[in-house]
Amino acid sequence: MKVRAWFELALAVVAAVAGIVTFVYPTWFETLFEASPDEGSGALEWAFAIALIATSVVLSFLARRDFQRLVVPEA
Repeated sequence: MKVRAWFELALAVVAAVAGIVTFVYPTWFETLFEASPDEGSGALEWAFAIALIATSVVLSFLARRDFQRLVVPEA
């Protein structure tokens, strides 16, 4: 359970950083893959950034729950 909590926390941090980078530099993956699937509209970048931030929030809550279970074991 302890490893799982740390893994969730690490993934939450990675997702948050990637989401923030996507908000600041939205075309990073278009530059990386040399393709523009949304043809420059920016819709894909916004969807990607929002999905990363949402993933980060969910993983943060899961990690918090797991850490709380480690501190206060269930009866």
